[in-house]
Amino acid sequence: MNPPYADPDAPLDLVPQPRRVERGGGTFEAAGCRIVLPGWLERPERLAAERLAEALAAAGAAAQLTEEAAAGGPAIHLELTSPVASDPIGRQGYQLRIEPAGVLVQGGGAEGLLYGLATLTQLVERFGARLPELRIEDRPDFAERGLYEDVTRGKVPTLATMKDLAGLCTALKLNQLQFYVEHTFDFEFDREIAAGASPLPGDEIRELDEFCRDRRIDLVPSLQSFGHMGRLLSLPRWRHLAEVEAERSWETMSWPQRARGLTLDIANPQTRPLIERMFEEFLPAFSSRRFNVCSDETWDLGKGKNAALAEREGVGRLYLEHLQFLHGLCGRHGRRMMFWGDIVRNHPELVSELPDDVIVLDWGYDQDHDFERARLFAEAGLELYICPGTTGWARLLNGVDNAELNIRRFAAAGLRHGAKGFLLTDWGDHGHYNTLGGSMHGIWLGAAVAWNGTAPEGGEFDRIWSGRVLADEEGRAAAALRAQSWVADRHPHYTWTELHQPLADVAALARFSDEDAQRLIERGRAGAAVFEELAGRKGADALTAAELAHGSQMNALLGEKIGLARRLERVRAAGASDQALTVELIDWAERLERRHEPFRRLWLARNKPSRLADIDAAIGRLAAEARAAAEEISGED
Repeated sequence: MNPPYADPDAPLDLVPQPRRVERGGGTFEAAGCRIVLPGWLERPERLAAERLAEALAAAGAAAQLTEEAAAGGPAIHLELTSPVASDPIGRQGYQLRIEPAGVLVQGGGAEGLLYGLATLTQLVERFGARLPELRIEDRPDFAERGLYEDVTRGKVPTLATMKDLAGLCTALKLNQLQFYVEHTFDFEFDREIAAGASPLPGDEIRELDEFCRDRRIDLVPSLQSFGHMGRLLSLPRWRHLAEVEAERSWETMSWPQRARGLTLDIANPQTRPLIERMFEEFLPAFSSRRFNVCSDETWDLGKGKNAALAEREGVGRLYLEHLQFLHGLCGRHGRRMMFWGDIVRNHPELVSELPDDVIVLDWGYDQDHDFERARLFAEAGLELYICPGTTGWARLLNGVDNAELNIRRFAAAGLRHGAKGFLLTDWGDHGHYNTLGGSMHGIWLGAAVAWNGTAPEGGEFDRIWSGRVLADEEGRAAAALRAQSWVADRHPHYTWTELHQPLADVAALARFSDEDAQRLIERGRAGAAVFEELAGRKGADALTAAELAHGSQMNALLGEKIGLARRLERVRAAGASDQALTVELIDWAERLERRHEPFRRLWLARNKPSRLADIDAAIGRLAAEARAAAEEISGED
């Protein structure tokens, strides 16, 4: 967060932006004030009041936490109104009044009081001890607002990182958090499932669950239960339970093969006992009454062992039958089932047969996605979440332009169709090279839009985000991201994939012009310079700045690779030697390896070792290939 802003007339720069703000001309002097804690206050709000006191202390305005009976001097008072019990949005609404004589935070329910305290804390972080006189009336657009983090495709975060994410959710008024698991949970019945993945143990999840409950965040379990089960179904013990059996081990699969995964043979009598056993171990670590069984992209369903059955009954019917089994199993565990809606969406005739209490997660990640498809589930009367994304997966740096349009357009469609939830996804395909820092712009924007669809657009949001995250009031950080977004936005320009592909990949060369390569170099280098400077600023998130600097540097190296590969192709076609290109290839390989060492430190700053070795190997192969090509064209015997 940026240092306290001395001018009480400065913009508020709150994220999310409140629905209604009226500003007065005075100020409240917070130094030495009391934060009055009513006797009925629950633990999450009491902890939020303590965080407010910590923010005041950090701003040089120590406050006293005191009981309701205390009197005298300036004070911050907390109250509840009488919300309608069936109105979750009303319970989450709040009013905040800051006057020269005192401050009142009034919540429509306990949740609203929590969010009012979060807004007041942001104002303290912004203005310090002199808070501007104002009145805020606020409530969210979506009752459920969540963040969905991939912890399967390569990275498994540390417990500290998961707590940091929960803390960020609290600050940004998100109330749900999910982590995508295929095999990265430490299943005791078969430790081989998660071998080599630095899996999440149950005791870490339980600790995180308690941490989230203290912040009124629903930590929802999320476990693949149908498709995308490549790791488990590639193991000798379980591979017979795949619809189409693996032809190779997980360790020797490519990243696209791992991402595609394998689909369960739902007709095998051993399949359901396996799922039951996984649920029995996984679910007790979570207190949430919801459970995301995933079940998306069942690519192989009906194309292998069950081809004849699919011919008779239809692939959609096979899918629905397994989904109904999962629904019954969720009920036995006292959980309400959530699932990704892509497969059922392709079989609209089956929507009416879905259980009435399921929660459908409708996803789509492009700016031109058909957002109106969500109507299918809304018209069926099913509870609906819309699920945009951060456009970071398989990229060196996120495509923030695509992400913004995807988030805003999906949110607008969700409101039109009465969606209850907004779940922002942050994936890590192809080994999860993309960093959490690269996704921060999208995470903040997603939280802002989920709360208030009229959140500031374009440059105004960028300026606020740059200031809040990187102490950059000029907005240069977001501008540097935007300048590089074009290459990550272009489908299918997955820039990490383009970087680690062989130098001789002609298809990759065809996707870039010489002008594209030069833009990557110039804008990557310029962006790296901006983020490196900001990393040292007081109040900046130095780790996020370092991650953004690294992504920018790698964009520049990708641009260089394109130019080198194109020249290498011409030299090889001519059967010639080229001493200058030889030197440049060797130099590029050395710089690639030097840049990789900081990346390893960045990875380990937030994550367990997990599959870092896969990234190491990819970088090593590419550097070795560049050196081999240099030797080939050197002209030396």
